[in-house]
Amino acid sequence: MSAPDPYRPAEAYHALVREKPSWTSIVFGLLAVEVVFILSGALIIAPIAEVTGSTFTTLAFMMSFALLGAVVFWLASRVQKRSPATLFGPSGAALRDGLVAARGALFLYIAVLLLPPWHFDDYTLNMAPVAWVLLLPLSIGVVLVQVGAEELVYRGWLQQSLARISDSPVLWMGLPSVLFGMAHWSPEMPSDAAAAYVIWAACFGLACADLTARSGTLGPAIGLHFAVNVFSIVVTSLEGFGDGLALFTIAM
Repeated sequence: MSAPDPYRPAEAYHALVREKPSWTSIVFGLLAVEVVFILSGALIIAPIAEVTGSTFTTLAFMMSFALLGAVVFWLASRVQKRSPATLFGPSGAALRDGLVAARGALFLYIAVLLLPPWHFDDYTLNMAPVAWVLLLPLSIGVVLVQVGAEELVYRGWLQQSLARISDSPVLWMGLPSVLFGMAHWSPEMPSDAAAAYVIWAACFGLACADLTARSGTLGPAIGLHFAVNVFSIVVTSLEGFGDGLALFTIAM
């Protein structure tokens, strides 16, 4: 007896792209996302960073990802002639599975922090705890915007589109993961740390692609991504690298 296909739920998810897209439309979509990201950084984030502190700059940067989500919604509705809701898969299952994934990842992170060996000396208080708590609802909100937009781009629109071109998971899981990793290149970081970050992001993207394929919805990828970014942006962050919302920082 052959083992069941773990990616069977992905078939219905990918079929939500009713017509097979062309490579030209996919490249156009990726370029549109990249142009909007670059322009938002140059025209919105850079001017804000010159006149505000790191907290407001980080909030603005995270919120700017809503523009990427808007581009993907446009690509789905105007280019692929389908409802943007199809990017998420069945709404009830997406919400349920997303909450399960977020809860599991959050519990894991809390366990890693609380169980030995402890490295509390590595952490530096970055923000007054009272201010951090008051800011927490907004911080969580902008993290959800950021991770939602990234998942819509890579595990939603791109993965669905590539899967309608090829049946091979190597393409429709691998290519978005590689592009996701490359998008995390940071020239401000030391080259070895930047390279390690790209590799980590690509592997993380592959995990999110796998969750999406196994569940047939975007929910678990958003949930896992949300939990990871809450801890890496809101709880603790690398010093000097988008640390405006973090309670603690860690030196590079």
